[in-house]
Amino acid sequence: MSRERLSVNYSELGKLAEAITVKVIRLIQTARKENKFTVHEESNPYVMGGKSISTTVDIAAQREYTDVFSVKTPDIGIVAEEKDPLQSFAISNKSTVWLIDGVDGTTNLVGGAPFGYGTQCALLQGRNVPIAIVGDASTGDIFGYYGNSGVFRIDKHGKRSQISRVTRERRLVDHDGLRRPTINQYHPLSQKLLLSGEVGDVQELVGGIGTTMAQMLTDQIGLFGLRPHHERPWDAVPAYALCAKADMVFMTPTKNGRSFQRWHPAHLKTTYMRNVDLLVMHRSRVREFMEVVERHA
Repeated sequence: MSRERLSVNYSELGKLAEAITVKVIRLIQTARKENKFTVHEESNPYVMGGKSISTTVDIAAQREYTDVFSVKTPDIGIVAEEKDPLQSFAISNKSTVWLIDGVDGTTNLVGGAPFGYGTQCALLQGRNVPIAIVGDASTGDIFGYYGNSGVFRIDKHGKRSQISRVTRERRLVDHDGLRRPTINQYHPLSQKLLLSGEVGDVQELVGGIGTTMAQMLTDQIGLFGLRPHHERPWDAVPAYALCAKADMVFMTPTKNGRSFQRWHPAHLKTTYMRNVDLLVMHRSRVREFMEVVERHA
């Protein structure tokens, strides 16, 4: 075991990250309510169209994390999304880093969407994720795990509950689902399934990955579809690690295109291209899903 691993107290750091997430949610909610932020467009080779938007809220939210982590955990690296004019975070050569997405779902925040925007962070140690937290600013919910906490939800009133206690009696077909745009970018078999109605009514949605996937944790949606895409660490790692910890399963088409198999997130601190579709659901619904696959393969 490395010296770095021995020096990390996941429970203490998780509580610290949770407390910061509470502050960031309030910051985002206030900015949204008062409509006090500046939007600018920037080059982004990893998204459709090659450009994305950022706001002063993104920077302010990111600083809530970085200002604390840089002081409280100076030996842990930081990998953050935004280019902060007051702070510089190069891709750290350390094996343990904080991954920070100050605002997850900036487009929805700016566009006035009723949901799909929030914040997320994670502690990445090698390829393990001992801490992952997603905050949904549209609902006030916080989802996460650290230490021996198990996957928890903290609602807007501060009530804490365990995700393992969420009842999942409804079938997949009886749920609504969500997918990232656009349908013609998915594998042909994925397209058939997503449009069939047999895995639920799957609607197209633009929004934060973390806040959208968190809806599966409370069983609000049954399935989430993601087309092939560049996976950026601050986007993917917190959300994917949290869902995997909560018994969500990532399914991807097999090479022959006739079935689906499980896919396991890589959990990297650098951006990489995921060349396969992902259809994500709770493990209790995999059998039903595979029955639908057999009918459409």
